[in-house]
Amino acid sequence: MTDYSDEPEPQPFGILPSRRRHEDVEGVDPGKVLDRLRLLEVQAWRERTEGATHEGSQRLGPAAEEFYEVFDVGSDPDTIAAGDADGALIAAIQALADRLEARNVRVERQARTIEQQERRLDEQRADIEALREQLESLQATRSGHQGPSEE
Repeated sequence: MTDYSDEPEPQPFGILPSRRRHEDVEGVDPGKVLDRLRLLEVQAWRERTEGATHEGSQRLGPAAEEFYEVFDVGSDPDTIAAGDADGALIAAIQALADRLEARNVRVERQARTIEQQERRLDEQRADIEALREQLESLQATRSGHQGPSEE
C-alpha cells in the first residue's frame, strides 16, 4: 500500500490571486466595465482544433480579440484569461446592483410622490364637492328669495 502522508495537500485552483501578489493596483468604474461588456457580441461557437478528427466542444462567449480590444487586459489577444473574464463579470454585477439600487430608490421616491398627489387629489375633490354644495345652497336661497318677475 502506498503511503501518501508526505505529499503536500492539494491546493484549490485559484484564478484571482491574493492581494499580496497584486501591483500597480487601479480602481475601475464598474459602470464603464458594464458598458464595455455590452459592446461585446456573445456567440455560441465550436472551437477549431488543428488536425482534429472530431468536432470541438461547444463554447459560448465573445471573441478573445474583441475582449482584448475593449478591455486592453491580458498578455495574449487570442485568449481571454479566466481571471480577466471573472473580474469583468464581477464589476458588471456590481454595476447592475448599483443601478438596481438607484432605480429602487427612484421608484420608492416616485411612489411616495404619487401617494402624496393622490391624497391631495382626494382633498381637492372633497373641496370641489363642498363648493358645489355651497353653490347649490346659494342658488336655492337666491331663487327662493326672488319674487315674481315683473314683466
